Amino acid sequence: MVAFHQAHYHPGRAFVFTYGDIPVETHAAFLDAHLHGVAPRDAGPGVLPRQPRWPAPRRAGFEYQTGTGAPPAEDTFLAMVWLCGDADDPAGAVALQVLAWALLGHDGAPLRAAIRDSGLGRVLANAGYAAHGAEATIRVGLAGSAPESAERFERVILEALDRLAAGGLNEDKMEAAFRQAAYDCLEIPWDLPLRLERRAVQGWRLSGDPYRLLRVAEPLAACRARWRAQPDLFARLIRERLTGNPHRRIASCARARTTRRGSIAPWPSAWQGGGRRSPANRLQRPQRPPRSRRAGPATTSSRPRCGRRRASATCPGGLRTSPPPSKRWETA
Repeated sequence: MVAFHQAHYHPGRAFVFTYGDIPVETHAAFLDAHLHGVAPRDAGPGVLPRQPRWPAPRRAGFEYQTGTGAPPAEDTFLAMVWLCGDADDPAGAVALQVLAWALLGHDGAPLRAAIRDSGLGRVLANAGYAAHGAEATIRVGLAGSAPESAERFERVILEALDRLAAGGLNEDKMEAAFRQAAYDCLEIPWDLPLRLERRAVQGWRLSGDPYRLLRVAEPLAACRARWRAQPDLFARLIRERLTGNPHRRIASCARARTTRRGSIAPWPSAWQGGGRRSPANRLQRPQRPPRSRRAGPATTSSRPRCGRRRASATCPGGLRTSPPPSKRWETA
């Protein structure tokens, strides 16, 4: 693990991206102060080797610690993930994204409804299409479940997909999925520059073309035309990439019944024994004078303020504040 980290995560192999109203000279000075003397390293292969495909599905179980020792009932997270495509293929990746929108993209989506009606958990989480390097995945996560529900969770998903593959996805649902996919491409979220940078770098590292994965409108239009010519397109994708694909994993992550040694524990018990994490062995911070709950006019008027409108004039380097990330729960 150490050798892998030294080979692939060395700062000499880093690509640094910045955006905002901060002068380039300010960025360069900041990076030079932290990376001065670090020699560039050969980037080596563009991506890691593709994962060999599995001959059969796999299962995994994990525990997470909270320090309370509470029972794991209804505090388990379940997930089912398929490795199902090539993220460097714009046409194939767009088809999988549209399929994920059709299956999971809204409250009436068939797979989402089947999981909700099963009563196996509280909320669908981290569900939809995702690309990891050169690999494309579709994943379905469920929060607020129980450890013994993993097999039933898998069965509910596969049975729902089998029904959809046999009966097909109706035209209205597919039209809605294409509209959602188009809107997702046109939407301007708060982190759009970073998203575009990541996609440009991914296309550059995978195929040498930084614009390859930025051209979304053309593959989406081609996918729509292909679906019109082949109405069973997405039913076949369900059979080939999901139900008939053995490269999938069902995983459960349950709250541990007891607190294991070395894991997160309540602060008082963690400090017992005078170990290196005890307060006596910690660096002491300078004590600040207690603050009043209600500050009077004299104190509030003397506090420095940097509002959003004045940030460009008052903050170093012309830094401006950005709106907070959206709180909505993306499902595809």
